[in-house]
Amino acid sequence: SVGVNSSGVGLISSSATWNETSGALVLGTINAGLAVGGVYEVRFVLRNGATEQGSPSISVKGSVLSVDGPFFGEGYFEAMVKAVGDAEGVTGGAAPLLIVLPR
Repeated sequence: SVGVNSSGVGLISSSATWNETSGALVLGTINAGLAVGGVYEVRFVLRNGATEQGSPSISVKGSVLSVDGPFFGEGYFEAMVKAVGDAEGVTGGAAPLLIVLPR
């Protein structure tokens, strides 16, 4: 389970399910769900492992399935524009999910 914070308080569940095999993070709605045309921001924390890795390609896709009818909205993958600067004394350290072990 992954903790979720969102601008849709009372609309978006505070936890999500991570499927490591597919790379999908599945969020749910609560109460009345999301409003048509609404804009929502979702935030969550990912924790890296203990082995070095370069910053992977990251993309985001949204899909919507309604339980009230045959309404289904399929988004498309959008590549994330990654930060490229230095951070915390690490060259390129601003890149997301980069893991550099202390030397």
